Amino acid sequence: MRPVGTYFEDIERPGSVYKPSKGVGDLASTINLKDGTEVIIRPMRLDDTERSFDFFQALTPADRAYLRVDVTRRGFVEQRIRSMATGNVKRLVAVIRDQIVADGALEI
Repeated sequence: MRPVGTYFEDIERPGSVYKPSKGVGDLASTINLKDGTEVIIRPMRLDDTERSFDFFQALTPADRAYLRVDVTRRGFVEQRIRSMATGNVKRLVAVIRDQIVADGALEI
């Protein structure tokens, strides 16, 4: 059963889906959507601040209501990225053409 409202239906079948990216970290991978769009899933980096802020600004107010911090304030977005330095937070982003299209975190 597929999750509702996701892009899983756009991902090519196993065997051609994942190919490790070189030089971006051991968690990075590339996914090709059916339309040929290449999506890179990788650890968030310190230089992602502007891309991350742009991503959160593009969310609707209804979507932002589910987030724990006010991501319309640049300082909070910068703090999210700096919090990775403690090692207690792991963040991954999905990137299409240098634009973040998804953001996820595991807080330990």
